[in-house]
Amino acid sequence: MPPDTGPRRGRLCYVLQTYHEDSTDCGPHLYRFLEELARRVDLFVVVERAHGTVRLRGARRIYCQRWRNRVLRLLEMLAILLRARGLGYRHVFVRYSQSAMLPAPLLRLLGARVFYWNCGMMKEFFRPWNLCWRDWVFKLTVELPLWFSLKAASYVVTGTEGMARYYVDKFGLDPARVLVVPNDVDVEGFMHGVREGVRPAQGLTVLYVGRLDHPNGADRLPAIAESVCRRVPDARFVIVGGGPLLEHIRSDLVPRRIDSRVTLVGPIPNVEVARYYSQADLFVLPAIAEGMPRVLLESMAAGVPFVATAVGGVPDLVTPAQRQWLADPNDLDGFAKRAIDLLTHPEIRQQLRLEGWRRVQDFSRERISAVFVERVVGDASEPGRMDGVGAART
Repeated sequence: MPPDTGPRRGRLCYVLQTYHEDSTDCGPHLYRFLEELARRVDLFVVVERAHGTVRLRGARRIYCQRWRNRVLRLLEMLAILLRARGLGYRHVFVRYSQSAMLPAPLLRLLGARVFYWNCGMMKEFFRPWNLCWRDWVFKLTVELPLWFSLKAASYVVTGTEGMARYYVDKFGLDPARVLVVPNDVDVEGFMHGVREGVRPAQGLTVLYVGRLDHPNGADRLPAIAESVCRRVPDARFVIVGGGPLLEHIRSDLVPRRIDSRVTLVGPIPNVEVARYYSQADLFVLPAIAEGMPRVLLESMAAGVPFVATAVGGVPDLVTPAQRQWLADPNDLDGFAKRAIDLLTHPEIRQQLRLEGWRRVQDFSRERISAVFVERVVGDASEPGRMDGVGAART
């Protein structure tokens, strides 16, 4: 970690849902981001669920919730956030957690500014009003808490301009209450992990990393793999991640007769994922609903070109040169064709590697942490604007 370069600016109370160093999701990225924030602000971290000892260098205070009973946990969260406010922490940032947003109205009455981070296309999965009890349970446990969190916050924070428009259009939020702060990636650290990997001597490797679920389009992977393997004889797929569709994907590969050319790795700690990027020639993300997928930032940092779908905030992440490799989410044949084109044209892959490397610098940890402090902890937040941060360069 670089040395502290100046005085800390402001105070921030940050509510983190889960801490687990061996997390299979973006947890380790977030922990290192918090350490970078701690160099810039007086940071109080509240952890809802901690697995093992919480190690966040530089954080002034860390509190891990202790109670297991749901009601007691809500009261505990209320007490610790009120304590933070009493200690002078005026800015409260909640990442995804809806239970931690319940004290938001009271905190705002006490002069706090409550920021709620969300960057998903959940509205696409809302259910109609009917008599089905499962739909009612979903509405009471998912939809209504999300509505409350979005409305109770002083500001809603999301990852891209496209997602800011999504929350304004789909949830009727005031544009002045929506801020854009992109996700970050540890560019140098990730590249170090990639350099330590070993590339296969032969063949072409297509990589997928992520949760194996419907929003990520994981159920489409067997069809894409079949089309690609038919046209590119030396291609193989490596699928990293776990989720509800893992066994469905495994069984779908057999009748397509490509099970010998697809490796299902399963879930692995995020800190180990760089070595899989080091073996990849192409990354694929056939999502039907995505906000700001950090795996695309990882792909660019690793120098791996990608084919993805033009959903959510994805078009905001790419340059014009990369945009032609985004497929319509309803055009699976077009997605597979783009993958085949890149696998059979190494010179284009090389151009996209360089394009991705230049682009990912916009999302470096240092740059995004500075933007976070300016927009969240500072008093001059500009709603819905990125001012070049994360905006594609022409």
